[in-house]
Amino acid sequence: MQRDTIREYQKALARRGETWTHTGIESALPRIIAAPAAPGTGGVLRGTRVLGVNADAREDFATALRVLQRNNRLLLARFGLGWADIAATVCGEARRRGFSTAVVARLLVAALRSESGGAAS
Repeated sequence: MQRDTIREYQKALARRGETWTHTGIESALPRIIAAPAAPGTGGVLRGTRVLGVNADAREDFATALRVLQRNNRLLLARFGLGWADIAATVCGEARRRGFSTAVVARLLVAALRSESGGAAS
């Protein structure tokens, strides 16, 4: 049986009294703005369509949550916040920079490890 990391995130927020909606996280995830035009539609701009968040973005967010969970002690030591609290910040930063959420989580953890002298948590 596989873990549902996003459900764990929902429960962690619920324990804090915060609400979580599926659309709230989807709006924070990076998304593809337009798909290529279908052949014969008369141009790129006329034939584009907005794409919704797909399973890849959800898996990317779940991967980022697992990275943050594995390094919870490091996050607590540096910021005094746990993985669930940091997740929203990581999502926002990923969207701002145009990176995937998992990449931003890994970069954050790598920077914290190098700051702490490479000690594993």
